[in-house]
Amino acid sequence: MTRLTQARASGDRGSAIILTMVVLAVLTGLGMTVFALSTDNLGNARRDRQASSALANSEAGVAQAVAYIKNRGIGKLACAPNCDAANPWGESSLDGDAFPSMQVTLANRETYSVWIETIQPMTPTVAGLYRVRSIGNSGTGPGARTVEVDLQVAPFEFPLAIVADSVQAGGNGSITTESLFSTGCIFKRDKINFQGIDPVYGIPAAAHSSQYITDSQATGSSCSATDNKNIHKPTGSTPKYCNPAYPYDQDRQGGPLTGTTCLGAGGAYPQTSLIANAADLEAQYGFNLDGLTPGQIDQLRTSAREQGFYFTDTSAIPAVLQSDTAAMAYPNPVVFYEFDPSVSSGGRTVDLNDFSDVVYGRATPLAATDAACHSRNVIVVVINGDVRLNSNQTLVASVFAMGPNPYGNVQKANGTSQLIGTLYARSIDLTGTADIDLDACFLANLPGQLLNVEPSAFREVDR
Repeated sequence: MTRLTQARASGDRGSAIILTMVVLAVLTGLGMTVFALSTDNLGNARRDRQASSALANSEAGVAQAVAYIKNRGIGKLACAPNCDAANPWGESSLDGDAFPSMQVTLANRETYSVWIETIQPMTPTVAGLYRVRSIGNSGTGPGARTVEVDLQVAPFEFPLAIVADSVQAGGNGSITTESLFSTGCIFKRDKINFQGIDPVYGIPAAAHSSQYITDSQATGSSCSATDNKNIHKPTGSTPKYCNPAYPYDQDRQGGPLTGTTCLGAGGAYPQTSLIANAADLEAQYGFNLDGLTPGQIDQLRTSAREQGFYFTDTSAIPAVLQSDTAAMAYPNPVVFYEFDPSVSSGGRTVDLNDFSDVVYGRATPLAATDAACHSRNVIVVVINGDVRLNSNQTLVASVFAMGPNPYGNVQKANGTSQLIGTLYARSIDLTGTADIDLDACFLANLPGQLLNVEPSAFREVDR
């Protein structure tokens, strides 16, 4: 009995060790599984963070591209997507050459590369389509995301022309390749020398009024339908709808030009010399006769404040914009003067002659591709004040003398001054020797602050 019991005890002696080893193996396997799952989860979490961060970086690139257009316009994107070193904003990183697109390095090895492609170029009357492509990176490995955003870009609906409630002419100034629009009287029409084709509307430069155009000398906004020097005469046995001296002019005394020498060849423009009223003027030429909307004025006011060029108590041009060196840092300054209408003191006239004509002047006419064509363009807004341009100044500018009455006057433009751009005012005195021009270079380089930029599509390319 003793020997049998001892034998049985000896046979069970190794089973505990085997059981322990099995349990250890199972626990080790479970631990390794948990470790592997944890490692995978940590990796997935890291990759998710990288992907999210990369997406945020790519969206930051889009935001910077939109800011570029709103500040610099689209003039220097004509070469996109192969602008090379001339403009990294218009240089694609996909074309394989040595020139990089716009690249920004953030903290912790995070970056984005962004460029803007021209899908449909903007024109003064048709919105353009521009595609922003941005690649955001976060760290190394899979942390890269690409997004595309399509932007519709169009000028504000302000008139790309000369516009005033009344115009007094005189002297020997000229208006070249630009239209003159008025909701009031245009006096001394025989003293306004128009030349060339308006590139905005594709028509000969001429005068267009919803009131009367006359050769008479007068001032103010009052003019008469019975003035014998009105250029059109709708009454009498032979109505005078065509005035051969001003074949392209239109006003409220005009009419159909069929059978006259003023009718364009083949029935082309102009077919009528009539503008019935202000609404007809606005409808025919498709712009906002108020110049700028309250929202657009507020946008320009904000831009001026950001640049440090918003003033309520001085009409002086900022010293930095008078300097031929310092002004180069402000290619498109928004200079905003908003005077208190309740204060009767003087100093409400902004003298545009004080801008640096080395920085903001140039020759004209220039094509958009001309080597001398630059994108520097001053935006001037004056509320409750007036504007003066004279004394041999040459200035590329968009000027808005908004008024209201009795302000918003462009005082005698003389001294062989030259404005290249647009002019909106309550009244314009052209009794001097000023020249006002609009060329292809100006239209191709409208300041970004005068553009509407609206996203029309958003895509995550790598989804």
